[in-house]
Amino acid sequence: MATNGRSPQLLILLLCFSFFTLSDQFALLSFKSFVTKDPYNVLSNWNSNISFCDWNGVSCSHGSQRVVALNLSRKALEGTLSPYINNLSLQFLDLTNDSFHGHLPIDFSLLPQLENLSIGKNNLEGLTPQTLSHCQCLQIL
Repeated sequence: MATNGRSPQLLILLLCFSFFTLSDQFALLSFKSFVTKDPYNVLSNWNSNISFCDWNGVSCSHGSQRVVALNLSRKALEGTLSPYINNLSLQFLDLTNDSFHGHLPIDFSLLPQLENLSIGKNNLEGLTPQTLSHCQCLQIL
């Protein structure tokens, strides 16, 4: 009977893991859908045939398999930034020397673990959202 008491906890843990996995995959595929040009086909392996943790430029935590880093600098990617990127558990985001345009999504402030945000040498416009001050771990901007 003792194992029955643990079964609901295990089920809840598995459901949470599945939810976060689907959420991370959705956020990354949303990011890809906002990219209008990918001349080096960097995002070509971003599909459901392999784990998103093995996609180009993506790094996941070892324990939870959550996306903690996205490094797509100098890939000549062009497009706008997806607002769904805030669903990730990013600590590191490097999009330096690409060709993203538009505004930096205000929802970036919902990345409380973000330590490094490198978005220089793009075509972003407007001011940096003041809400980025909510990212208390942010060390590099």
